Amino acid sequence: MSFMYVMRLAAVLVLCLPTATMAATEAAVDSEDNSRPAELDPITVVAHRQPRQLSEVAGTVTVIDADRLERDLVMDVADLVRYEPGMAIDNGSNRFGFGGFRIRGLGGNRTAVVVDNMPVADQFDVGAFADTGRGLLEMGLVRRVEILRGPASTLYGSKALGGVVAISTVNASDVIAAGDAGTRIGLQGASDSDRIRLNAAAAMRHDSFDFMAAIVGRRGDEIRAAGRPDDTPRDRLERKQQSALLKAGHDTLYGRLQLTLDASQETRKSDIRAALGHSAQFANTTLLLGDDRREALRLLIDQDLAALGPVSRGHWRVWHQSSDTRQETRDLRPVAPVPVDVYRRFEFDQKTTGAGADLESDLQTGTLHHRFGYGFEYSQSRVSNLRDGLETHLEDGHASNVILGEVFPLRDFPRSRVSELGIYLHDEIRLWRGGPTLSPGVRWEYYDLSLGRDALFEQSYPEAETTELSTSSWQPRLGLVWPLNGSMELFAQYARGLRAPPFSDVNIGLEYAQMRVRAIANPDLKPEKGRTVEAGLRWRGQSTLAELAVFRNDYR
Repeated sequence: MSFMYVMRLAAVLVLCLPTATMAATEAAVDSEDNSRPAELDPITVVAHRQPRQLSEVAGTVTVIDADRLERDLVMDVADLVRYEPGMAIDNGSNRFGFGGFRIRGLGGNRTAVVVDNMPVADQFDVGAFADTGRGLLEMGLVRRVEILRGPASTLYGSKALGGVVAISTVNASDVIAAGDAGTRIGLQGASDSDRIRLNAAAAMRHDSFDFMAAIVGRRGDEIRAAGRPDDTPRDRLERKQQSALLKAGHDTLYGRLQLTLDASQETRKSDIRAALGHSAQFANTTLLLGDDRREALRLLIDQDLAALGPVSRGHWRVWHQSSDTRQETRDLRPVAPVPVDVYRRFEFDQKTTGAGADLESDLQTGTLHHRFGYGFEYSQSRVSNLRDGLETHLEDGHASNVILGEVFPLRDFPRSRVSELGIYLHDEIRLWRGGPTLSPGVRWEYYDLSLGRDALFEQSYPEAETTELSTSSWQPRLGLVWPLNGSMELFAQYARGLRAPPFSDVNIGLEYAQMRVRAIANPDLKPEKGRTVEAGLRWRGQSTLAELAVFRNDYR
């Protein structure tokens, strides 16, 4: 199923679904009463993978709901974290855009990002002309974001060394204001980089079934850097993104069952000017053009479980996602000692299939009340990349596939398969009524990196030694929440996290013969590890929610 097919299907469904109302996004009806004091103790899922009030969480969690997304005029991820302390965006350059979230100083692939409980694809970059970014879903399809700061590997595995950003997409209930059908149309714009976004959604409900289709289109120009010197040329950038989201739900006796299909395509055409003539790498470059495209397709089947036997509540899911990146660069160097026109092409593909379940049981042992959680998550990813290039001499028109000693086409790492399995247990033990709650937890994480036959990699680097790698580890966590009164509580936690050795760090074939540089495989690479100690105080009033936290993070 191609991206364009999903986009056309979503557009047709948005236009054809029967509707009862039509309104701008800003006027969409929210069934919640914003004046209720309960708003100051929001429900969060990210901290325990099950619904909790924020006052029950031993850690720092931020909940950004639909009202705040609208109030802050959130059009992209930079807008999302603009007012969040301890958070930033990994943004490699104007050309490549969003590279991931940085939480308390730790970014890259060390912060887990999940969309509807489904992990997004990894980020990979090599050199100055290739960077996949993280490929986040268009924010126009988002209804809620939760941010968990600090290591969260006990529940989210090896990519949660820095924390977790959990994103929830819109549902049929968000679109249907009254009755059995509804439509929502919105138009937003911002002058900082000439951004504009148009989104439309339609939904219908019949008995226990509902269906929703939504599409979003966004465009923007160059990012305007504050304080740019007058003599520094401005980079040119044209960004376009289209996304489609289809959801079908069914309320069963065992809980809500839902099918989700989303597709997104982003193109970025850049004319990089600020770096030309200033850096050593581009000292002889007079023209640097980029033409980048990324497509992502995700399929998810999940269910929120009602009480069944010993299980009080739960959730299971299976998913598949495919992410394809294509980037082309033209590097014109007419004033170099040997004038050349260099063309580069980069491809990166990642396909992931996974399954997981998070269950919880309410138990009573003597005077102690337990909320006992347990679950697993398994995923398998297949990743590959390709770099190609052609160098044309401007004086005689001679073309060569050898650039700086690299013979193209080539791969930077062999075709790899990454399998990850995590099994966790955690408990919340209320010591006495109105007293403190302890929340111990532990996760066993297994990581396996295996290689397939790759004739191109072997041909490109015949002397490279590759290796397969397996590792496992235990990740403990201990939390404490101590209510002081009905509106204030102390919280504290100790947590450990890890990041398994990335496929591109274990095996890499990078070699620059002219610079006498070669990267070799690292079979002894160990996981990155981190631990955090945190304590804080939360207070809720009629119109105010305040939180003070102190923490220490150590990473190795």
